Amino acid sequence: MSVPRTSGKRAFQVLTAPLRHHVSTFAGERAPKVIALVIDPENERALLPAIVAALYELTPREAELACALTSGMTLEQAAEQLGMTYETARSHLRRIFDKTETTRQSELIVLLARLPKQPPPRP
Repeated sequence: MSVPRTSGKRAFQVLTAPLRHHVSTFAGERAPKVIALVIDPENERALLPAIVAALYELTPREAELACALTSGMTLEQAAEQLGMTYETARSHLRRIFDKTETTRQSELIVLLARLPKQPPPRP
């Protein structure tokens, strides 16, 4: 979902997903049931495939696919951008889930959102 800004900048992007793994407490509060990720497209930096590949032992193509998904693309869009068929992308995604111990794209995106991004370009 998009949340417009009064400043005229691009809208915030909000992704919500149910938590499938039980978390007993979170910051002293009751166990959360849903996670929300708010993305500011005005302050977005790319996730480097090399970082993802090194941390989760992904192949270069798996890492590229994972990074494309974190930018908000659907699996179909990411497959097209990377020049692979949808079925190949699905195969890569299943292996990515195994290697990152996730089961859904939303879980994968939340996991990867915590990783360091490439530094912003120097002026």
